[in-house]
Amino acid sequence: MTSGLAMEGGAMRGMFTAGVLDVFMENGINFDMAAGISAGATFGCNLKSKQIGRAIRYNKRFCRDWRYASFRSLVLTGDLFGKKFCYETLPDQLDVFDTKTYRENPMRFFLGATNVDTGHPVFFESKTGDAHDITWMRASASMPLVSRIVEIDGYRVLDGGITCPVPYRFLEKKGCDRIVILLTQPKGYRKEQPRLMPAICFLLRRYPALAHAMRVRYRRYNHQMEEIDRLEASGQALVIRPSEPLGIGHVSHDPDELERVYQAGRSEGEKRLEDVKAYLGPSLSIKHNIFLIGFMGAGKSTVARAMHDRYSMDVVEMDQIIEERNGMSIPEIFEKHGEVYFRQQETKLLIESQSKTNVVFSCGGGVPMRDENVKEMRKSGKIVLLTAKPETILERVKRSHDRPLLEHNKTVSHISELMEQRRPKYEAAADIVIDTDGKSAQEICEEIVHKCIEK
Repeated sequence: MTSGLAMEGGAMRGMFTAGVLDVFMENGINFDMAAGISAGATFGCNLKSKQIGRAIRYNKRFCRDWRYASFRSLVLTGDLFGKKFCYETLPDQLDVFDTKTYRENPMRFFLGATNVDTGHPVFFESKTGDAHDITWMRASASMPLVSRIVEIDGYRVLDGGITCPVPYRFLEKKGCDRIVILLTQPKGYRKEQPRLMPAICFLLRRYPALAHAMRVRYRRYNHQMEEIDRLEASGQALVIRPSEPLGIGHVSHDPDELERVYQAGRSEGEKRLEDVKAYLGPSLSIKHNIFLIGFMGAGKSTVARAMHDRYSMDVVEMDQIIEERNGMSIPEIFEKHGEVYFRQQETKLLIESQSKTNVVFSCGGGVPMRDENVKEMRKSGKIVLLTAKPETILERVKRSHDRPLLEHNKTVSHISELMEQRRPKYEAAADIVIDTDGKSAQEICEEIVHKCIEK
Protein backbone atom coordinates (compact mmCIF):
# COMPACT_ATOMS: atom_id res chain seq x y z
CA MET A 1 0.00 0.00 0.00
CA THR A 2 1.50 3.35 -1.11
CA SER A 3 0.26 6.72 0.10
CA GLY A 4 0.37 9.99 -1.79
CA LEU A 5 -0.52 13.63 -1.20
CA ALA A 6 -1.60 15.80 -4.15
CA MET A 7 -1.53 19.57 -3.53
CA GLU A 8 -3.28 22.23 -5.60
CA GLY A 9 -1.73 25.68 -5.98
CA GLY A 10 -3.52 28.98 -5.67
CA ALA A 11 -0.90 31.58 -4.67
CA MET A 12 -1.81 32.92 -1.20
CA ARG A 13 -4.61 30.37 -0.88
CA GLY A 14 -1.59 28.16 -0.26
CA MET A 15 -1.64 29.40 3.34
CA PHE A 16 -4.60 27.03 3.74
CA THR A 17 -2.36 24.22 2.49
CA ALA A 18 0.37 25.30 4.92
CA GLY A 19 -2.08 25.08 7.84
CA VAL A 20 -3.19 21.57 6.93
CA LEU A 21 0.40 20.39 6.44
CA ASP A 22 1.48 21.72 9.83
CA VAL A 23 -1.32 19.73 11.48
CA PHE A 24 -0.18 16.65 9.57
CA MET A 25 3.42 17.09 10.73
CA GLU A 26 2.41 17.75 14.33
CA ASN A 27 0.46 14.50 14.36
CA GLY A 28 2.92 12.21 12.60
CA ILE A 29 1.00 11.93 9.31
CA ASN A 30 3.52 10.79 6.70
CA PHE A 31 3.23 9.94 3.03
CA ASP A 32 5.31 7.81 0.71
CA MET A 33 5.03 10.45 -2.01
CA ALA A 34 3.79 14.00 -2.43
CA ALA A 35 3.30 16.13 -5.52
CA GLY A 36 2.73 19.87 -5.51
CA ILE A 37 1.69 22.38 -8.13
CA SER A 38 2.62 26.06 -7.90
CA ALA A 39 2.03 27.16 -4.28
CA GLY A 40 1.45 23.49 -3.49
CA ALA A 41 5.10 22.98 -4.43
CA THR A 42 6.65 26.08 -2.85
CA PHE A 43 4.81 25.64 0.45
CA GLY A 44 4.47 21.85 0.29
CA CYS A 45 8.25 21.40 0.23
CA ASN A 46 8.23 22.16 3.97
CA LEU A 47 6.53 18.80 4.50
CA LYS A 48 9.67 17.05 3.26
CA SER A 49 12.01 19.34 5.24
CA LYS A 50 9.73 18.87 8.29
CA GLN A 51 9.68 22.59 9.06
CA ILE A 52 6.46 23.16 10.96
CA GLY A 53 5.31 26.79 10.79
CA ARG A 54 7.93 27.94 8.27
CA ALA A 55 5.56 28.84 5.42
CA ILE A 56 3.24 31.06 7.49
CA ARG A 57 6.19 32.54 9.36
CA TYR A 58 8.11 33.89 6.40
CA ASN A 59 4.99 34.93 4.49
CA LYS A 60 3.81 37.08 7.39
CA ARG A 61 7.30 38.44 7.96
CA PHE A 62 7.95 39.50 4.37
CA CYS A 63 4.49 40.09 2.88
CA ARG A 64 5.04 43.89 2.97
CA ASP A 65 8.57 43.71 1.56
CA TRP A 66 8.49 44.82 -2.08
CA ARG A 67 11.24 42.33 -2.89
CA TYR A 68 8.96 39.43 -1.93
CA ALA A 69 5.86 40.15 -4.03
CA SER A 70 4.84 43.47 -5.57
CA PHE A 71 4.17 45.38 -8.75
CA ARG A 72 7.49 47.11 -8.14
CA SER A 73 9.22 43.74 -8.20
CA LEU A 74 7.45 42.90 -11.46
CA VAL A 75 8.62 46.13 -13.09
CA LEU A 76 12.19 45.97 -11.80
CA THR A 77 12.87 42.23 -12.03
CA GLY A 78 10.28 40.81 -14.42
CA ASP A 79 8.80 38.63 -11.66
CA LEU A 80 5.87 39.47 -9.39
CA PHE A 81 7.48 37.23 -6.77
CA GLY A 82 11.11 38.34 -6.76
CA LYS A 83 13.43 35.59 -7.97
CA LYS A 84 16.52 36.55 -5.98
CA PHE A 85 14.72 37.43 -2.76
CA CYS A 86 12.13 34.60 -2.68
CA TYR A 87 14.26 31.77 -4.00
CA GLU A 88 17.78 32.69 -2.90
CA THR A 89 18.01 35.23 -0.05
CA LEU A 90 15.02 33.95 1.89
CA PRO A 91 15.77 30.18 1.93
CA ASP A 92 19.55 30.66 2.21
CA GLN A 93 19.70 33.41 4.85
CA LEU A 94 16.43 34.78 6.26
CA ASP A 95 14.39 31.64 7.01
CA VAL A 96 16.80 28.86 6.19
CA PHE A 97 15.48 25.85 4.30
CA ASP A 98 16.57 22.62 6.03
CA THR A 99 18.16 20.79 3.12
CA LYS A 100 19.76 18.17 5.38
CA THR A 101 16.40 16.97 6.69
CA TYR A 102 14.97 17.33 3.19
CA ARG A 103 17.57 14.96 1.76
CA GLU A 104 17.19 12.45 4.60
CA ASN A 105 13.40 12.30 4.49
CA PRO A 106 12.49 9.18 2.45
CA MET A 107 9.25 10.74 1.16
CA ARG A 108 9.50 11.33 -2.59
CA PHE A 109 8.52 14.87 -3.59
CA PHE A 110 7.52 15.91 -7.11
CA LEU A 111 6.98 19.36 -8.62
CA GLY A 112 4.72 20.01 -11.59
CA ALA A 113 5.32 22.75 -14.18
CA THR A 114 4.05 23.56 -17.68
CA ASN A 115 6.29 23.09 -20.72
CA VAL A 116 5.88 26.35 -22.64
CA ASP A 117 6.87 24.75 -25.96
CA THR A 118 4.51 21.76 -25.84
CA GLY A 119 1.69 22.96 -23.61
CA HIS A 120 2.01 19.78 -21.55
CA PRO A 121 2.86 19.23 -17.90
CA VAL A 122 6.34 18.16 -16.89
CA PHE A 123 7.27 16.76 -13.47
CA PHE A 124 10.55 16.87 -11.61
CA GLU A 125 11.50 14.81 -8.57
CA SER A 126 13.06 17.08 -5.98
CA LYS A 127 15.53 15.07 -3.91
CA THR A 128 17.98 17.51 -2.32
CA GLY A 129 16.31 20.89 -1.84
CA ASP A 130 19.40 22.56 -3.32
CA ALA A 131 19.46 25.62 -5.61
CA HIS A 132 18.59 23.50 -8.65
CA ASP A 133 15.56 22.01 -6.90
CA ILE A 134 14.45 25.44 -5.72
CA THR A 135 14.64 26.70 -9.31
CA TRP A 136 12.16 23.98 -10.23
CA MET A 137 9.93 25.14 -7.36
CA ARG A 138 10.09 28.65 -8.81
CA ALA A 139 9.20 27.29 -12.22
CA SER A 140 6.19 25.46 -10.82
CA ALA A 141 4.91 28.72 -9.27
CA SER A 142 5.82 31.17 -12.06
CA MET A 143 2.45 32.57 -13.11
CA PRO A 144 2.21 33.51 -16.81
CA LEU A 145 2.46 37.19 -17.78
CA VAL A 146 3.75 38.19 -14.33
CA SER A 147 6.80 35.90 -14.32
CA ARG A 148 9.70 35.27 -16.62
CA ILE A 149 9.89 31.89 -18.29
CA VAL A 150 12.24 29.59 -16.37
CA GLU A 151 14.80 27.68 -18.40
CA ILE A 152 16.05 24.52 -16.70
CA ASP A 153 17.17 21.02 -17.71
CA GLY A 154 16.43 21.74 -21.36
CA TYR A 155 12.88 22.90 -20.66
CA ARG A 156 11.22 26.29 -20.80
CA VAL A 157 8.57 26.17 -18.09
CA LEU A 158 5.94 28.15 -16.19
CA ASP A 159 3.21 27.55 -13.61
CA GLY A 160 2.14 23.91 -13.39
CA GLY A 161 -1.46 24.85 -12.66
CA ILE A 162 -1.97 25.75 -16.31
CA THR A 163 -1.85 22.14 -17.47
CA CYS A 164 -2.17 20.02 -14.31
CA PRO A 165 -4.12 21.83 -11.57
CA VAL A 166 -4.06 18.87 -9.15
CA PRO A 167 -1.50 16.05 -9.66
CA TYR A 168 -3.54 13.11 -8.33
CA ARG A 169 -3.37 11.13 -11.58
CA PHE A 170 0.40 11.58 -11.64
CA LEU A 171 0.64 10.00 -8.17
CA GLU A 172 -1.68 7.22 -9.25
CA LYS A 173 0.65 6.41 -12.15
CA LYS A 174 3.54 6.38 -9.70
CA GLY A 175 1.83 3.57 -7.81
CA CYS A 176 -0.07 5.39 -5.06
CA ASP A 177 -3.29 3.64 -4.07
CA ARG A 178 -4.14 5.86 -1.09
CA ILE A 179 -4.24 9.48 -2.23
CA VAL A 180 -5.14 12.50 -0.12
CA ILE A 181 -6.06 15.49 -2.31
CA LEU A 182 -5.53 18.93 -0.80
CA LEU A 183 -7.51 21.68 -2.57
CA THR A 184 -7.69 25.42 -1.97
CA GLN A 185 -11.19 26.04 -3.34
CA PRO A 186 -14.47 24.89 -1.72
CA LYS A 187 -16.58 22.04 -3.01
CA GLY A 188 -18.53 22.97 -6.14
CA TYR A 189 -16.13 25.67 -7.31
CA ARG A 190 -15.66 25.79 -11.08
CA LYS A 191 -13.56 28.10 -13.22
CA GLU A 192 -14.97 30.25 -16.00
CA GLN A 193 -13.25 31.37 -19.18
CA PRO A 194 -11.69 34.79 -18.40
CA ARG A 195 -13.19 37.62 -20.44
CA LEU A 196 -9.67 38.85 -21.13
CA MET A 197 -8.60 35.56 -22.69
CA PRO A 198 -8.26 37.04 -26.23
CA ALA A 199 -5.85 39.63 -24.83
CA ILE A 200 -3.98 36.97 -22.84
CA CYS A 201 -3.57 34.82 -25.93
CA PHE A 202 -2.39 37.83 -27.92
CA LEU A 203 0.29 38.53 -25.33
CA LEU A 204 1.34 34.88 -25.48
CA ARG A 205 1.27 34.69 -29.29
CA ARG A 206 4.98 33.79 -29.42
CA TYR A 207 4.11 30.61 -27.49
CA PRO A 208 1.13 29.06 -29.31
CA ALA A 209 1.14 25.82 -27.27
CA LEU A 210 1.07 27.83 -24.03
CA ALA A 211 -1.66 30.12 -25.39
CA HIS A 212 -3.78 27.08 -26.24
CA ALA A 213 -3.20 25.59 -22.77
CA MET A 214 -4.33 28.87 -21.22
CA ARG A 215 -7.42 28.95 -23.43
CA VAL A 216 -8.58 25.47 -22.32
CA ARG A 217 -7.34 25.77 -18.75
CA TYR A 218 -10.79 26.29 -17.25
CA ARG A 219 -12.12 23.16 -18.96
CA ARG A 220 -9.19 21.08 -17.72
CA TYR A 221 -9.65 22.39 -14.18
CA ASN A 222 -13.40 21.74 -14.16
CA HIS A 223 -12.91 18.25 -15.53
CA GLN A 224 -10.47 17.49 -12.71
CA MET A 225 -12.88 18.85 -10.09
CA GLU A 226 -15.69 16.65 -11.40
CA GLU A 227 -13.40 13.63 -11.38
CA ILE A 228 -12.19 14.43 -7.87
CA ASP A 229 -15.80 14.64 -6.68
CA ARG A 230 -16.43 11.16 -8.10
CA LEU A 231 -13.27 9.75 -6.50
CA GLU A 232 -14.28 11.26 -3.17
CA ALA A 233 -17.82 9.90 -3.38
CA SER A 234 -16.56 6.41 -4.17
CA GLY A 235 -13.94 6.43 -1.42
CA GLN A 236 -11.06 6.23 -3.92
CA ALA A 237 -9.54 9.46 -2.61
CA LEU A 238 -9.80 11.56 0.51
CA VAL A 239 -10.29 15.25 -0.23
CA ILE A 240 -9.53 18.14 2.10
CA ARG A 241 -10.75 21.57 1.00
CA PRO A 242 -11.92 24.83 2.60
CA SER A 243 -15.59 24.89 3.58
CA GLU A 244 -16.07 28.31 1.95
CA PRO A 245 -14.13 30.62 -0.39
CA LEU A 246 -10.93 31.78 1.25
CA GLY A 247 -11.32 35.32 -0.03
CA ILE A 248 -7.65 36.12 -0.50
CA GLY A 249 -5.91 37.29 -3.66
CA HIS A 250 -2.81 36.06 -5.45
CA VAL A 251 -0.81 38.55 -3.40
CA SER A 252 -1.57 39.75 0.12
CA HIS A 253 0.32 42.38 2.09
CA ASP A 254 -1.79 41.84 5.21
CA PRO A 255 -0.26 39.47 7.82
CA ASP A 256 -3.64 39.11 9.53
CA GLU A 257 -5.24 37.89 6.32
CA LEU A 258 -2.47 35.37 5.80
CA GLU A 259 -2.93 34.16 9.38
CA ARG A 260 -6.70 33.89 8.87
CA VAL A 261 -6.31 31.62 5.84
CA TYR A 262 -3.59 29.60 7.59
CA GLN A 263 -5.85 29.06 10.61
CA ALA A 264 -8.66 27.96 8.27
CA GLY A 265 -6.28 25.28 7.01
CA ARG A 266 -5.32 24.23 10.53
CA SER A 267 -8.97 24.02 11.52
CA GLU A 268 -9.86 21.84 8.54
CA GLY A 269 -6.77 19.70 9.07
CA GLU A 270 -7.66 19.08 12.71
CA LYS A 271 -11.26 18.34 11.80
CA ARG A 272 -10.25 15.75 9.20
CA LEU A 273 -7.31 14.26 11.11
CA GLU A 274 -9.05 11.06 12.20
CA ASP A 275 -10.50 10.62 8.69
CA VAL A 276 -6.99 10.83 7.25
CA LYS A 277 -5.66 8.27 9.71
CA ALA A 278 -8.51 5.88 9.00
CA TYR A 279 -8.15 6.32 5.22
CA LEU A 280 -4.38 5.86 5.11
CA GLY A 281 -4.58 2.93 7.51
CA PRO A 282 -1.57 0.61 7.11
CA SER A 283 0.16 3.06 4.75
CA LEU A 284 0.38 5.61 7.56
CA SER A 285 3.58 5.02 9.43
CA ILE A 286 6.42 6.75 11.19
CA LYS A 287 8.68 4.96 8.68
CA HIS A 288 10.96 3.39 11.26
CA ASN A 289 10.75 1.37 14.45
CA ILE A 290 10.49 2.89 17.90
CA PHE A 291 12.15 1.20 20.86
CA LEU A 292 10.70 2.23 24.20
CA ILE A 293 13.21 1.83 27.02
CA GLY A 294 13.11 2.77 30.65
CA PHE A 295 12.88 1.42 34.17
CA MET A 296 10.12 -1.05 34.94
CA GLY A 297 6.87 0.80 35.47
CA ALA A 298 7.89 3.77 33.30
CA GLY A 299 4.87 3.12 31.07
CA LYS A 300 6.42 1.33 28.11
CA SER A 301 3.61 -1.18 27.58
CA THR A 302 0.88 1.42 28.03
CA VAL A 303 2.51 3.81 25.60
CA ALA A 304 3.16 1.03 23.08
CA ARG A 305 -0.55 0.14 23.05
CA ALA A 306 -1.43 3.81 22.65
CA MET A 307 0.98 4.11 19.69
CA HIS A 308 -0.83 1.18 18.12
CA ASP A 309 -4.25 2.75 18.63
CA ARG A 310 -3.25 6.23 17.47
CA TYR A 311 -0.77 5.52 14.66
CA SER A 312 -1.56 1.92 13.63
CA MET A 313 1.92 0.75 14.60
CA ASP A 314 2.44 -2.92 15.32
CA VAL A 315 3.51 -3.70 18.89
CA VAL A 316 6.20 -6.12 20.08
CA GLU A 317 6.07 -6.76 23.84
CA MET A 318 9.51 -8.26 24.33
CA ASP A 319 8.86 -9.81 27.74
CA GLN A 320 5.60 -11.34 26.53
CA ILE A 321 7.21 -12.91 23.46
CA ILE A 322 10.06 -14.35 25.53
CA GLU A 323 7.52 -15.81 27.95
CA GLU A 324 5.56 -17.37 25.09
CA ARG A 325 8.67 -18.85 23.48
CA ASN A 326 9.84 -20.38 26.74
CA GLY A 327 6.44 -21.45 27.98
CA MET A 328 6.95 -19.84 31.38
CA SER A 329 6.77 -16.48 33.12
CA ILE A 330 9.70 -14.07 33.50
CA PRO A 331 10.23 -14.98 37.19
CA GLU A 332 10.24 -18.67 36.23
CA ILE A 333 12.80 -18.04 33.45
CA PHE A 334 15.05 -16.22 35.92
CA GLU A 335 14.71 -19.05 38.44
CA LYS A 336 15.27 -21.91 35.98
CA HIS A 337 17.75 -20.45 33.46
CA GLY A 338 19.19 -17.38 35.15
CA GLU A 339 19.43 -13.73 34.14
CA VAL A 340 22.20 -14.26 31.54
CA TYR A 341 19.97 -16.61 29.54
CA PHE A 342 17.09 -14.13 29.69
CA ARG A 343 19.30 -11.28 28.43
CA GLN A 344 20.46 -13.44 25.54
CA GLN A 345 16.83 -14.00 24.58
CA GLU A 346 16.31 -10.22 24.51
CA THR A 347 19.28 -9.74 22.19
CA LYS A 348 18.05 -12.47 19.87
CA LEU A 349 14.67 -10.76 19.62
CA LEU A 350 16.28 -7.42 18.77
CA ILE A 351 18.32 -9.00 15.99
CA GLU A 352 15.08 -10.32 14.53
CA SER A 353 13.69 -6.77 14.57
CA GLN A 354 15.88 -5.78 11.62
CA SER A 355 13.33 -7.31 9.24
CA LYS A 356 10.47 -5.20 10.66
CA THR A 357 9.33 -1.63 10.03
CA ASN A 358 6.74 0.65 11.65
CA VAL A 359 6.84 -1.35 14.89
CA VAL A 360 6.95 -0.08 18.46
CA PHE A 361 8.98 -2.31 20.79
CA SER A 362 8.26 -2.31 24.50
CA CYS A 363 11.66 -3.28 25.86
CA GLY A 364 12.43 -4.88 29.19
CA GLY A 365 14.15 -2.65 31.73
CA GLY A 366 17.51 -4.38 31.26
CA VAL A 367 17.65 -4.24 27.46
CA PRO A 368 19.70 -1.01 27.16
CA MET A 369 22.26 -2.26 29.70
CA ARG A 370 23.96 -4.31 26.96
CA ASP A 371 25.83 -2.33 24.30
CA GLU A 372 25.06 -4.94 21.64
CA ASN A 373 21.35 -4.39 22.24
CA VAL A 374 21.69 -0.65 21.73
CA LYS A 375 23.59 -1.28 18.49
CA GLU A 376 20.82 -3.58 17.21
CA MET A 377 18.07 -1.08 18.09
CA ARG A 378 19.80 1.76 16.29
CA LYS A 379 19.99 -0.25 13.09
CA SER A 380 16.25 0.02 12.53
CA GLY A 381 14.78 2.80 14.64
CA LYS A 382 14.77 5.45 17.31
CA ILE A 383 15.36 4.70 21.00
CA VAL A 384 12.94 6.55 23.27
CA LEU A 385 13.66 6.69 26.99
CA LEU A 386 10.58 7.03 29.21
CA THR A 387 11.33 8.38 32.66
CA ALA A 388 9.33 8.80 35.88
CA LYS A 389 9.99 9.63 39.52
CA PRO A 390 10.70 6.68 41.88
CA GLU A 391 7.46 7.46 43.71
CA THR A 392 5.54 7.17 40.44
CA ILE A 393 7.25 3.88 39.63
CA LEU A 394 6.33 2.45 43.04
CA GLU A 395 2.72 3.44 42.63
CA ARG A 396 2.58 1.71 39.24
CA VAL A 397 4.29 -1.58 40.25
CA LYS A 398 3.29 -2.08 43.87
CA ARG A 399 0.56 -4.59 43.02
CA SER A 400 2.62 -6.42 40.40
CA HIS A 401 4.33 -9.75 41.08
CA ASP A 402 6.16 -10.18 37.75
CA ARG A 403 9.11 -7.89 38.55
CA PRO A 404 11.86 -10.22 39.89
CA LEU A 405 14.25 -7.40 40.78
CA LEU A 406 11.63 -5.68 42.95
CA GLU A 407 9.58 -8.56 44.29
CA HIS A 408 11.08 -8.58 47.78
CA ASN A 409 11.94 -4.92 48.13
CA LYS A 410 9.29 -2.57 46.76
CA THR A 411 10.45 0.67 48.32
CA VAL A 412 11.23 4.12 46.96
CA SER A 413 14.81 3.88 48.18
CA HIS A 414 15.45 0.53 46.45
CA ILE A 415 13.81 1.74 43.23
CA SER A 416 15.91 4.93 43.37
CA GLU A 417 19.07 2.90 43.81
CA LEU A 418 18.31 0.64 40.84
CA MET A 419 17.29 3.59 38.68
CA GLU A 420 20.52 5.40 39.46
CA GLN A 421 22.53 2.29 38.54
CA ARG A 422 20.87 2.13 35.16
CA ARG A 423 20.58 5.87 34.42
CA PRO A 424 23.97 6.33 32.64
CA LYS A 425 23.32 3.43 30.26
CA TYR A 426 19.73 4.53 29.63
CA GLU A 427 20.71 8.10 28.83
CA ALA A 428 23.64 7.06 26.63
CA ALA A 429 21.35 4.80 24.59
CA ALA A 430 18.46 7.24 24.15
CA ASP A 431 17.81 9.29 21.02
CA ILE A 432 14.83 10.91 22.74
CA VAL A 433 14.00 11.34 26.44
CA ILE A 434 10.42 11.86 27.64
CA ASP A 435 9.26 12.44 31.20
CA THR A 436 5.97 10.56 31.70
CA ASP A 437 4.99 12.05 35.07
CA GLY A 438 1.58 13.70 34.94
CA LYS A 439 1.01 12.96 31.26
CA SER A 440 -1.61 10.80 29.56
CA ALA A 441 -0.57 8.03 27.17
CA GLN A 442 -1.94 10.10 24.29
CA GLU A 443 0.14 13.12 25.27
CA ILE A 444 3.25 10.94 25.48
CA CYS A 445 2.54 9.47 22.03
CA GLU A 446 2.21 12.92 20.50
CA GLU A 447 5.45 14.02 22.13
CA ILE A 448 7.24 10.94 20.77
CA VAL A 449 6.01 11.65 17.25
CA HIS A 450 6.93 15.33 17.42
CA LYS A 451 10.44 14.56 18.63
CA CYS A 452 10.89 11.83 16.02
CA ILE A 453 9.97 14.39 13.36
CA GLU A 454 12.48 16.86 14.80
CA LYS A 455 15.18 14.17 14.79
